[in-house]
Amino acid sequence: MSNWEPGASIKVLHERSTLLQKIRKYFSDQDILEVDTPSISKFPTIDEHIDSIEVYLKSQKTPSYLISSPEYHMKRLLCFGMPSIYQICKAFRKDELGNYHNPEFTMIEWYQLGIDDYQLMQATDKLLQHVLNTAPAEFITYKALFLKYLNIDPFNLTQSKFLLCCQESGLTPSKDLMIKNCRIEDQLNFLMGFYIEKKIGHQKPVFVYHYPANQSALAKNDSMHNQVSQRFEVFYKGLELGNGYHELQDYQVHLSRFESTIKKRKDSDQTDYQIDYNFMDALKHGLPHCSGIAIGFDRLLMIKTGIEDIDKVQSFSSKRS
Repeated sequence: MSNWEPGASIKVLHERSTLLQKIRKYFSDQDILEVDTPSISKFPTIDEHIDSIEVYLKSQKTPSYLISSPEYHMKRLLCFGMPSIYQICKAFRKDELGNYHNPEFTMIEWYQLGIDDYQLMQATDKLLQHVLNTAPAEFITYKALFLKYLNIDPFNLTQSKFLLCCQESGLTPSKDLMIKNCRIEDQLNFLMGFYIEKKIGHQKPVFVYHYPANQSALAKNDSMHNQVSQRFEVFYKGLELGNGYHELQDYQVHLSRFESTIKKRKDSDQTDYQIDYNFMDALKHGLPHCSGIAIGFDRLLMIKTGIEDIDKVQSFSSKRS
C-alpha cells in the first residue's frame, strides 16, 4: 500500500505551524535567543536508555551519530558565553516506535541562565499555560508521589516490597525485574511507567521533582538531601512532556557519571559509546549556572489536538518516510 500522503491532515498541519509560531513568539518575548546546532555529531549521547542512530560519512573512518538531543552542543554555546537560549529541532532515537514514539521527532530544548530547577518548573508551567491554556500545575516530590499512589517509600524499596506492591496493584513485571539482584532503579521505573504515570496529570500538568540521585543524569544532586537530585519531569494527559535539570557544572562529576553509564551499557551488552571530548573540554572551560529542559513538541501538539497517534501530527512519520 502506498504511503505517499502525510499522516497529519491539512488542518493539523496548520495547527502545527501555528503552535510553532506561538512558541517562538513566547521565547522571543522572554528575550531568550533561538539557536541552531548540528543534527549530526561525531559523538553519541551517553545515556543508558538511549541508542543513537549511526551515520556513515565518506570522509570519516568511524561512524557519526544523529543527535538524540541538542544538549551537548547547546551547552557548548553556553560555555562559550551565549545568553539564555532555546532550540526547536529534530532529534533521533533508534528503535523508538509506537503511538507516542517515532525514531525522528521534534524537540524543544531550553536553557535559562541564573535559575534553579524550582524556578524552571515555574517558567515551564507558564509556557504550558500560554501554549496549551492549561490550569496552573501541581508540584509533588518523587517520594510523595510513590507514597500517595502506591503507599511505598521509593528510597527504601526492597525486593519483597516491590513484589507485594506489584501484586496489590495488579501489575505483572518481567522476569528480569523479579530476580534478587535486579536494580531498584529499574523496579522504580517500572512502577512509575506502568502505574503512576497513568494516574497523574489528567486535569492539569504535574511536575514531579527530587528524583533519586541514581536517576540524576546530568542534574545536580541536592546539597540538603543527598538521596535526591535537582531533576524533574512534567506530565499531562497521560504523557511525559519534558525532563528538566538544575544543570550539573562539575567536570569531574560529569566524567564519573559518563564512565559509570558506559560501564552499565557494556554490562548489558549495549553498543559501546565514546565520551564527547569536545563537550568535556567545554565543561572544563566552564558551564554557567543554569537550568534546562527538553520538551517533546509532537506531544504538545497531540494534546492540543486530542490526537493519540504521533503519526497523525507529523507530516511523514517513519512509516511514511
